Amino acid sequence: DLAPTIAALAGAKPGVTMDGESLLPLARHPSRTRTRNLPIEGAGFEAVRSPRYTYVEREAGETELYDLKRDRYQLDNRAGEPRFAGVQARLAARLAELQECEGRSCRR
Repeated sequence: DLAPTIAALAGAKPGVTMDGESLLPLARHPSRTRTRNLPIEGAGFEAVRSPRYTYVEREAGETELYDLKRDRYQLDNRAGEPRFAGVQARLAARLAELQECEGRSCRR
């Protein structure tokens, strides 16, 4: 979201498709939060964070799932637990979508 925000601040019209969204509306009106899944990329992992959960896929094949409502410091990995199977499957599917999308197709 940084590139679209910088472009908006500069008043620039990007010549390429941008995946993120400007953060200016949120900065101007912080009380208007939106619930969306945020992709996270790092060295050796990709993740998606929803308002309630963080789901991580590591290059080595491990997965992690954290319930942020009950575990805000992400200490208890719930991946593979049967009661979280539906959540894990939905977030894994969303992460796969986010890895392949571009521009407006990333937003839903």
